[in-house]
Amino acid sequence: MPSTTIYVRIPGTANAATNYSGNISVTSDGATTRNVSIATSTVSPKALTIDGLSATNRAYNATTNGTVSGTPVYAGLTNDQSFEVTNNVVWSFADKNAGTNKALAASTEFTAPSANYTIASQPTFSANITTATLTLSGAAATSRAYAAGNTNVTITGTLSGVLGSDAVGINGTNAGTIASPNVGTNIAVTANVTLTGADAGNYTLTQPTLSGSIFSKQITVTGITANNKQYDGNMSATVSGTPTLVGKVGSDSVTVTGTPSFQFLTAGAGNTKTVTASGYTLGGTAAGNYTLSQPTGLTANITKKQLSVNADPKNKDYGQSDPAFTSTLTGFIAGENTGNVTSTGSASCTRVTGEAVGNYTITCAPGTLSADNYSFATGTTANLTISAGAPLTASVTISN
Repeated sequence: MPSTTIYVRIPGTANAATNYSGNISVTSDGATTRNVSIATSTVSPKALTIDGLSATNRAYNATTNGTVSGTPVYAGLTNDQSFEVTNNVVWSFADKNAGTNKALAASTEFTAPSANYTIASQPTFSANITTATLTLSGAAATSRAYAAGNTNVTITGTLSGVLGSDAVGINGTNAGTIASPNVGTNIAVTANVTLTGADAGNYTLTQPTLSGSIFSKQITVTGITANNKQYDGNMSATVSGTPTLVGKVGSDSVTVTGTPSFQFLTAGAGNTKTVTASGYTLGGTAAGNYTLSQPTGLTANITKKQLSVNADPKNKDYGQSDPAFTSTLTGFIAGENTGNVTSTGSASCTRVTGEAVGNYTITCAPGTLSADNYSFATGTTANLTISAGAPLTASVTISN
């Protein structure tokens, strides 16, 4: 008897995980029905996938929240079956930080709509977290002194847009490049402020548009010393030494020039008197980047001018008392004399002793003389002349 292949089909609506079995019988007209085999089969769940979803890139927001958009649907349903995906799945990143192709994790797995199905594989997604944008409120380029070719300037300001308690700051030190290193105002500044702090990588700073100023550098003159002088009634002073600039930067072409003048604050005699300077100027191609400070701290003495105490000549007749000795002062500066110079004390005059007719030297010492701007010293001598005086006459009476 030839063999025959017999096919057995289970209904498409058969449930999974159920055993189906039955006899296979052969029948024929006029013949006896005969069971030739027993068929057994198990229906396995059909594998489905989840479609309809896609991950969306987002800007940094200091959270781990992810965005997966769309409506999830089961892909692979049979028999025109339709089921709604009811799982409430929340997606999140492993950390809050900015980055590319960052994996998203689901809060729960999608489940099959019935026992006749399984989810072959859970959907996976990745997305980018782009940096958030910050601005610098109140940004300003700090004005600074000229520094010979240095174009760096410091930028200050307050970050605007930092989220939550994120640790973000700025490094504005030398973060700007000024268009010209020379002295000027409203000079364009190119900003390159960097972010600092643990969360700096999650932000991008919009660089501010700025201008800045460079002011002149102070430069001073040293190397000179004020000279002492004798009282001369005026405030003029002189100095010695070679003026030298202190504060010049590098090899800048700047020199000290001008016609300086010097003077005491007052004309009177005294020690350690302040001397002021003026008239120094700057020369050279880089002079415009500097401001000159005239020399300070100069002092000198104005010593008293010495006057001579000169004895005045005197006369007397023999046998008379000495006259009062007097003196004359000489050596005053022009315009001053005993009439307009205040002095105290008196000279001390003495003479050579003797009463015989003749000349006796008179010498006058300074004694207790004192004046603000003058000192005193013994000057020229003079003579006390003692004369014989008128001849003596006698009256003689002769009696007889």
